[in-house]
Amino acid sequence: MIRATLIALAAAAAFAGTADAQGRGWSGNPADQPAGTYAVDARHSSATVRGVHMGFSNYTFRIDGVGGTLKFDPKDASAISITATLDPATVHTGLPDFDKEIGGAFFGGTPITFVSKSVVPQGGNAAKVAGDLTLNGVTKPVTLDVTFIGGGPHPFKGKPVLGFQAEGAFKRSDFDVAPKLPANVFSDEVRVSISAEFDKQ
Repeated sequence: MIRATLIALAAAAAFAGTADAQGRGWSGNPADQPAGTYAVDARHSSATVRGVHMGFSNYTFRIDGVGGTLKFDPKDASAISITATLDPATVHTGLPDFDKEIGGAFFGGTPITFVSKSVVPQGGNAAKVAGDLTLNGVTKPVTLDVTFIGGGPHPFKGKPVLGFQAEGAFKRSDFDVAPKLPANVFSDEVRVSISAEFDKQ
């Protein structure tokens, strides 16, 4: 009985939150959002990196330092572009000494950048975003699967906000960082997931 009551209360709260957000102009449709230049809200954005540790576990760590800008046009995908950066100095494993070790071994200690070259809508809220990834001083093409989460006027900032989820993968050996953390220690291919909010400028 208690569990059922808690579930009912949680469902009611979730519904009320959604209704309130929609009342403020929130929309899950990217076509409803205003065009313009947006900047990453670093306080509400992060990235996770996942790979296989020595064949024993699927290990995940977080990168807190996410930055970037977005030029957005809901009517013309060819006019959309994005630049993004990840700061390896902000690797977060929960262990400070290990943070520094992973930040250097995994990324060569240099910022990671992504510059888009094309945005191809996939229907609904999805798009393929192709661009150049620069890591450890090496630049290679990478394609991200991007999903629009939602957008609308922020209740506290008084400006439009857009939210996206991006997923992609790359091989460390393509960027000359595998020798710093051999593939028999951590898998060559790793997956990256970025959750980001963008504030209109």
